Amino acid sequence: MHFSTLLATTTLACLAGLSMGRYISQADLHCPSGIHGSFNFNDNHKGYAAVTVSFAGLTEGEQYNYFINENKVPENGDCSKTGMMYDPDDIYANPTAYKCTNDGSNKCAIGDLTGRGGVLVGAAKGQNSTLEWRDKRVRLRGSHDITGHSIVLFDQQERMILCGNIYKIS
Repeated sequence: MHFSTLLATTTLACLAGLSMGRYISQADLHCPSGIHGSFNFNDNHKGYAAVTVSFAGLTEGEQYNYFINENKVPENGDCSKTGMMYDPDDIYANPTAYKCTNDGSNKCAIGDLTGRGGVLVGAAKGQNSTLEWRDKRVRLRGSHDITGHSIVLFDQQERMILCGNIYKIS
């Protein structure tokens, strides 16, 4: 009787520990011109990652696109060395036919954060530009884990202006 009670208690404790675990990753982007911000990814095992984007110092009213790229930012900070948009499923293989929306389908490349979260618009001076959404394509564990890749921010002229590496917090 005591053994079965102990076994049941131990099993419940293990299951509770598994269900309480969460994975959090983040990317911090900074620029000498004063632009700085972060991308936070929180996967608490609900079938999506909660994504929070917050930036200060962007040009008011300007629209910015942002993508997860294949490679890390090298030590010299050269954003152009981060490779192409992260797309392990080859969804972006035909760019002319590609269309990404946040409808929960798998039609978006994993790295196409703008397609699912929308463009980031520069806020008024002294205010932050923010976005939040639930993303079913972002993974913080397993074979398509985004941790260890980079995020690149592009201005309206499609110039890379800022980049940073995605690292695991917990």
